[in-house]
Amino acid sequence: MRKGFYSSLAISNIKNNRRLYVPYMLACLLNCAMFYIMGSLAFSSTLMSASYGTPLSVVMNLGLIVVGVFSVAITFYANSFLVKQRNKEFGLFNVLGMGKKHISLIMALETLYVGLFTIALGIGVGVLFSKLMELILCKLLGLAAPIGFEISVPSIIITLAIFAALFTVALIYNVIRVRLSAPIVLMRESSTGEKEPKAKWLITLVGLITLLGGYAMAVFITDITLAIVAFFLAVILVIVGTYCLFTSGSISFLKGLRKNKRYYYTTRHFTSVSGMLYRMKQNAVGLANICILWTMVLVMISTTTCLYANVETDIAAAYPRDVVVHAANGFYDELGEMIPRLDAVAAENSLVLNDKVAYRYATFVTQYAGNGRFENENAEDAGGFARFVLVTAEDYCKLYDQNIVLRDNEVLISTDMQLPGKLILADREFEVVGSISNVVGSEGDSVSPWSNVTLIMSDANMIEQTALYYQIEHEGGEYSRIHLFYGANCSDSAAQKFEDVFMDAVSDYTSEREGLSDTTWYSRLAYAARHDYMAIYGSLLFLGIFLSLMFISAAALIMYYKQISEGYQDRRRFEIMRQVGMSDREVRASIRSQVLTVFFMPLVTAGIHVTFAYPMIRRMFNALSSNSGGLYLFSTLVSFGAFGLVYLAVYLLTARTYYKIVA
Repeated sequence: MRKGFYSSLAISNIKNNRRLYVPYMLACLLNCAMFYIMGSLAFSSTLMSASYGTPLSVVMNLGLIVVGVFSVAITFYANSFLVKQRNKEFGLFNVLGMGKKHISLIMALETLYVGLFTIALGIGVGVLFSKLMELILCKLLGLAAPIGFEISVPSIIITLAIFAALFTVALIYNVIRVRLSAPIVLMRESSTGEKEPKAKWLITLVGLITLLGGYAMAVFITDITLAIVAFFLAVILVIVGTYCLFTSGSISFLKGLRKNKRYYYTTRHFTSVSGMLYRMKQNAVGLANICILWTMVLVMISTTTCLYANVETDIAAAYPRDVVVHAANGFYDELGEMIPRLDAVAAENSLVLNDKVAYRYATFVTQYAGNGRFENENAEDAGGFARFVLVTAEDYCKLYDQNIVLRDNEVLISTDMQLPGKLILADREFEVVGSISNVVGSEGDSVSPWSNVTLIMSDANMIEQTALYYQIEHEGGEYSRIHLFYGANCSDSAAQKFEDVFMDAVSDYTSEREGLSDTTWYSRLAYAARHDYMAIYGSLLFLGIFLSLMFISAAALIMYYKQISEGYQDRRRFEIMRQVGMSDREVRASIRSQVLTVFFMPLVTAGIHVTFAYPMIRRMFNALSSNSGGLYLFSTLVSFGAFGLVYLAVYLLTARTYYKIVA
């Protein structure tokens, strides 16, 4: 046999099967390019050396892992489909006298050529677009783009290693499969017809129970501490339910359509329903995969967009002043002594502070027992808790320029709970004499996961008595949860100096005061927080867009291969239909009915998943981000509309391939 025969045959096989190989190579090329880009960002010395490098590094490395895992999954999926479609060709080679050793050699050469081409071109495309992705990331982070062009050698090395290993493992799997199969089995495998699948009612029931269970958790769990934990369980239940219902429930649904004689016995529906029924067993997992992928895309894009768009609102809520000094776990009078001391430090260092706010407040978390009574429980317990903030009438009047006088047993309230006109706190009954619209005592704090109750009380003595009753143990001792908030607006340059001089003054002063020695002090700067917020939310949005593109390409590949496999299986069936009198118009109508039903079933199901997930995700957003419920709804609707159009475009492109094969 002449030199280079097997090499020429391998190249010829790739060309002759380009309808199968081109999408496979494009998918591998895209995965390789995206893996390199994510690696170049994760290993970028310029990005990671900046002040925002730590959160950015965490997100980029997480993205690198996700891209790597997903590349493995999509490569093996595409490879298994490719080999199945070519088994007839390999079996024919074997029947004509070519040994399996030589077939293995041809497969090795094909894998080598495809691997070298896709890895080299993929890394090249990644290098070409890595700077663009870096600029987009910097734009989302609100940062100046770094000057220069950097080729990431570590990313090239790890990309080469990962994808070379992928192609090697895929080749080993293909060779073993061909060597263990008889030629006649290989020739028949790609065209073997399916028996009519049986509707497995137990699997259908499990699917309904798990799916409805996940939906119920998303809709009815209102406690945010439970919702965050339950969300992941609900996701698992919905995924299990989706696979069960697509594999068995869809068969039951199609058999139900077949029993409907008025619907089934029409030219348009007869062939489409029967065709889908016989193939649903092998297509169900692919359709479920598409549904899960599109659900992930919709949730990921809408949530990351919402978080990013709400950054400034979150910063304004968590940092109501440009600079903040916050003290926790002190005593009321001693903390009050710090206010003039902090004013003096500002004056000594020529710091111009505007809109200064300073007040003390108490906090505790306790369980609601009903009828206005709150029990003395440890705040670390979970479920049914409310976070109390207590402020004196004197401080409240100074903050909002009001004139309020309260007796010892009287309070003003602001709460999101349904409470009666009396409260029982510390075994003492308080009368609610009015409500307030201005909520204080949470400035600079993170959003509470519990219900919130703000009380304006008569004086500091009443606040200390109540807080002492609900005190908790801390590092072996007990402390009273009295806080000091001291904040003001200033320039960024003053804010940079503020932190050093204020914290030094606090350290010097509190070390001399016994009542302040165990108090925890920390400062917060709004301009510095903006870097952290943008690093986290901007990188998450970038990762969401990046992974969504990858998931969309994977869904498109699954759709394309499904159309090809169904096209080859349906071609003979529609030829027979034409021979027995079905017109071309009726054939096309039947094809359109079948393709539309199968194609849009995953998208409709994904929309249902997102609809039921909305209440739980909205509640988590309300706990983690300020005023984001309406924004999340808008983001979800826009994302669904945008990706619905993308899905339609993918349908039109892949459906045309199906028509060409069948027609």
